[in-house]
Amino acid sequence: MHLFKKNKWQYREETKTLETSLYNSEGKEVSKTIYLYNAQGNLLSLQKTEENMLTYKGTFSYDSQNRLIAQEETVSDGKRTQVLRYEYTHTLRSSTPDMSFYEDGELRITEEHESDSRVIQTIYFDSSHKIVAVYQDKIKVEEKLIED
Repeated sequence: MHLFKKNKWQYREETKTLETSLYNSEGKEVSKTIYLYNAQGNLLSLQKTEENMLTYKGTFSYDSQNRLIAQEETVSDGKRTQVLRYEYTHTLRSSTPDMSFYEDGELRITEEHESDSRVIQTIYFDSSHKIVAVYQDKIKVEEKLIED
């Protein structure tokens, strides 16, 4: 458990970066986060280090309408590194985009919004097993296990 004595924020307009640092009671930096923004104010990347070890790196992509279309995160605890990727597809069917989630390159979850109130979620366990759930107004109304 860290007792933080000080935190520091610094924004650089010329590079559109925000740096935040946390220091322990001895004055040692224990956490640093760097945010990079584009001219529209959208977050492009985020890097977090804890005790001089990179623990999180995120990159974000947007379409021409400034809507988030992809987010990739690399997370590490020093022993294991994991890459998580979210892809978003904006449609006219719903104000919420469809989503595909990948874990270390493997498709794990999809969410298809048929309307603002109806969502089909598929959870992939391996190449031959998946669960498909249907939500109506955020309430699960159907669920089935499918073996291919």
